[in-house]
Amino acid sequence: GALPFVMPRLRSSSQRVQESIGDLSQRAQEAFSGIHTIMSFGSMAREAAIMARMNRRYLVHNLRLTRLRAVLNAVIHGTTNLVVLGVLVVGGVQVMNGALTIGGLVGFWRCMGVMMWPLQALGWTISMIPRAMAAADRVEEVFAVEPEPADGLDLETDGRLEVRELRFTYPGQER
Repeated sequence: GALPFVMPRLRSSSQRVQESIGDLSQRAQEAFSGIHTIMSFGSMAREAAIMARMNRRYLVHNLRLTRLRAVLNAVIHGTTNLVVLGVLVVGGVQVMNGALTIGGLVGFWRCMGVMMWPLQALGWTISMIPRAMAAADRVEEVFAVEPEPADGLDLETDGRLEVRELRFTYPGQER
């Protein structure tokens, strides 16, 4: 059916959504922690443009995922409705031919109705598996990154500092 077609696409689309939200979150965290530097260099417009571009990328990936999930949900509901229609048509013909009573058809239809909700829930659960796998992959990526040393980098220096052509004046003063 549709599952072999949709499931790989759901997983890759879910991975793109996870990556783009991760990139967006990282950029926002960097911007928040460096807000004073950004403001002092007058880079607010540049940072806003970068964030807008990243937000747009996230939106596009999320909309693709939403469309795929909508297709899968339509297939699940459409299949359910086709089964109900098939049972009513075949059962109705059998009732008209005398091979089945109306009570038997209604009883079968009710039993089938009781089974439909769990089957639909199973379909929804299966459609969430690619998203969960993409999220798990992203968590594994985060855990695989080596942490930075807590005491900073171990740099070897000779203790000298050299500054060339440094000029400083207070605003509104010549010197």
